[in-house]
Amino acid sequence: MKKNILILGHNDATQFIDVYNQYNKLFDKDQYHVTVAILTGPDNQQTRERLLADEIIFFDFSKKRIRGLKIGPLLKLYQLCRQKKFQIVICHRYKSIYMMLWIAQICPIPSLFFVMHALDTLKNYARQCLITCLYRKNMFFVGVSHAVRDDMQKCLQYIPKERVITLYNMIDLELTLPCYLTKIAAREQLNLPQDIFIFGQLARLVPDKDQRTLIHAFAAFKHLHPNAQLVIAGTGRLEAELKALTASYQLEKDILFPGYIENGAHCMRA
Repeated sequence: MKKNILILGHNDATQFIDVYNQYNKLFDKDQYHVTVAILTGPDNQQTRERLLADEIIFFDFSKKRIRGLKIGPLLKLYQLCRQKKFQIVICHRYKSIYMMLWIAQICPIPSLFFVMHALDTLKNYARQCLITCLYRKNMFFVGVSHAVRDDMQKCLQYIPKERVITLYNMIDLELTLPCYLTKIAAREQLNLPQDIFIFGQLARLVPDKDQRTLIHAFAAFKHLHPNAQLVIAGTGRLEAELKALTASYQLEKDILFPGYIENGAHCMRA
């Protein structure tokens, strides 16, 4: 009989589909049945086609429902865990981790891996106290880089250091490359000229991604190489600040902010 594995995620954004697939590939299909469960967002056929899991569940919880105590979502997730008797649960991002920390107190799960993808996720003192109180010896806390791991170890001082580890994310080239548009098609979709050099970044506009340094660097480069543009695709709380910085260099026509781009990774060849 196959052992059941759960990969629990917050949403089905492109970058997380790739992450879920990376973890899925760790398990031999002859021995394990892998379920991917996604907390937010409706059932999506395109996501189903891209995910490699044996079973895919869309909880479709609203953002409002997974704030606060999350009693309703916790009950549904608990029922799933009781039914499937998962041997390993892998959670991505804090809301998934928060919910599974509570469920693990009353539902026996041999191994749990809680994966953090950004710095300062555990900076909040209440989060640190919660994890310290609910920690059990079957739990590992995972950073996607040594920097994230070190940040977690600093915040989780009462968790044994050997339980806070690094597992790197990767890009699944086999799955991703066939989705890429050609250079010409990608530039047409983004309304970019075909005859200039393009620098690009696809990311949230937040301090972790450090677009300020990128803008400063491009401004210096632009003086030497006028036939270049910088495209920063994404949304976030620093958008107005970054646009103001761009204006201070008078580079509004050369540093472009197209906002969120659906399946933006497909345009990487631009």
